[in-house]
Amino acid sequence: MSTWSQPLALPLSPRLRAAGYWAATVCVAAELGVGGVWDIARLPFVRDVVAHLGYPSYFLVLLGTWKVLAAAALLVPRRPLLKEWAYAGAFFAYTGALVSHLTTRYGLSGRRAAGQRPRCGTGYP
Repeated sequence: MSTWSQPLALPLSPRLRAAGYWAATVCVAAELGVGGVWDIARLPFVRDVVAHLGYPSYFLVLLGTWKVLAAAALLVPRRPLLKEWAYAGAFFAYTGALVSHLTTRYGLSGRRAAGQRPRCGTGYP
């Protein structure tokens, strides 16, 4: 049994903790907001990806609207339940995108297998 009574790490000051929280929140909200605007605008790059994944184009407007609303919800202070739902929605959107990309093997065709050497001295197979 140990008699060590000192904490192993010093606790963060409340200001530093708040600054870290808001920095991370702003990053997530910015990604959601920009991605949502791109979805609503149906940029050609985004539209092509969604079409390749097999989703209809109207899905972009629906998903983009929810992303913009989630970004706004994350920036509203003192609404923990609203933020919880916004983070849950972002989690479902990101994991759904991951599964969609993996099941269609989108973006994996340009990757080389582990241990395979690049051709002609370039980084591409």
